[in-house]
Amino acid sequence: MEEGLTVWRACQIINHEWLSGDVINAYSSFLVDKVNDDRFMLTTWRIHWLLHIRSGKKTAGNDYEAESHSNGPVNRCEDEYFKKSKTYIPLNKQNNHWITVVMHSGKREFQVFDSLMTEKLDSVTRELVEDLRKQLAEDIQEANATGIVNYPDVSNWPIKTYDMPKQHDGNSCGIFLLRCFQYWDGDKWTGLFSQSSIDDSRELMIAQLIFLERNKLDEVKNKVIRISKKKK
Repeated sequence: MEEGLTVWRACQIINHEWLSGDVINAYSSFLVDKVNDDRFMLTTWRIHWLLHIRSGKKTAGNDYEAESHSNGPVNRCEDEYFKKSKTYIPLNKQNNHWITVVMHSGKREFQVFDSLMTEKLDSVTRELVEDLRKQLAEDIQEANATGIVNYPDVSNWPIKTYDMPKQHDGNSCGIFLLRCFQYWDGDKWTGLFSQSSIDDSRELMIAQLIFLERNKLDEVKNKVIRISKKKK
């Protein structure tokens, strides 16, 4: 399946489970063709690398992390951070909650959306976003130091919180994040969503993943269809 997603991981969606990073990445790839062309969605493993693996931190432990470690800062800036005017970031808080961060190059700010919090961030979330900003800034600085590129210094870009619909359970944060990716254009909401609409969309979401044109594994498609039928 997309991004190496397994059947059982995909079924986190219909099982009302907390979404793992590979599910977030797979559905983000589905959204690429559904959203405006001014946004780039970073993968969860890129953010994990920035916060935990990047130069000076612990050694890479899997292929994704090793690849991102060897990929130069210039390439990361050109192909990811500044590929579009808005970069959408899936931020994992304490391995149990997903928060949306948008690095908005036009406004020169970091926009934060949390489906559990009010517009005021708690100290843990703020420190996490500040660390993300710091790691991005240092990686960008390394790119600029090559003399090949000259990207803006994001280290002092303000961190601003924006209101968003709130979740009413303990497991839907990943889908709320994906709806932010889909419906927040950097300035306003372009679509409505709620806990109720998210729950109603779960079967559709998994169908969208399974029947992506890029998914060539018919066996996987058939397995998920059988599992979905058992849930009814």
